[in-house]
Amino acid sequence: MNKKMLMTSGYNFEGYTITEYLGVFSGECALGTGFLSSLGAGISDFLGTNSKMYSNKLKEAKEYALDQLQSQITEAGGNAIIGLDIDYVSFSADIMGVVASGTAVKLGEIPTSVEDIETQRYPINATNKGLSFRPSSLYIETLNNSKISYSLELFHSDECSVSAIMADIEFTDAFQRENIIKNVVFSGFKEKHKKYLISDSILQDFPADYLKLLSGIRVTVRKYISDNQLIELVDSEIEYDSLSDSPQGDPMATASELLSVAEGLSNAKEIYEYVFSYNEEHGGIIDQKLISGLESQKSIERFYGNHKDTAIKEIKKFFNLE
Repeated sequence: MNKKMLMTSGYNFEGYTITEYLGVFSGECALGTGFLSSLGAGISDFLGTNSKMYSNKLKEAKEYALDQLQSQITEAGGNAIIGLDIDYVSFSADIMGVVASGTAVKLGEIPTSVEDIETQRYPINATNKGLSFRPSSLYIETLNNSKISYSLELFHSDECSVSAIMADIEFTDAFQRENIIKNVVFSGFKEKHKKYLISDSILQDFPADYLKLLSGIRVTVRKYISDNQLIELVDSEIEYDSLSDSPQGDPMATASELLSVAEGLSNAKEIYEYVFSYNEEHGGIIDQKLISGLESQKSIERFYGNHKDTAIKEIKKFFNLE
């Protein structure tokens, strides 16, 4: 029997999603029972001998029928069976059959964590000035060559009660090609980390080659809902806060600036506080993974002594400088 194929009498598998239904299949096995007579069975049933022989025969027939079923499903391109049903049919006094049937499906694993999927963070280079929050990054997962899933990260200095945003997103690649998606609605914002919110993911048709050559993202907030109030922004009043000409627009320039200051600080606590302040001053441009890593070094330092060198290594590792 194919031990690797998942089978269930139900209609789903925990941790998997059904990507395709391939139809109903069946495997059969005919079993001759002439090796036992009714009288012989009655006598030896008392001793248990022929009952065991009969049971073994049924087990072999069941496994053969399942093998036939799985072979057919494998040939059809399936990798699992749902709605599995096994029937025992009597054809005559000496012949009975075992029929295994079920629906063939293709399964795909459901990612269980961010690490299980290829999600990339793309900093936003320009957005509206004067808002109480700042769209800081897009987290994008490439699903195939023409579709992506993405969510919007917001940075806020003070209390933020934004629940939904409608925005235009302008992508620019290395060849200065522009791809503008208008009136994208992000909702379901929840706290991701200190002073950061993240929206629910949305699906979007999008050419994958743009992401490979992406050089900039501009987000224009058109409307947003805060404290259950709809706020609409007028085109003539929209001005942009551009980061493209500042150090944080260039990751290597950001790394150089952070390291030059960090080298002159005394410990991991001071380095964390500096990077945290830098991030606030520049609209949440630094990835929270780095800030969380430095915060961990600050906490460890309280128990194990100065962790300045480890904090500096954390920055270098994040920017792939070692």
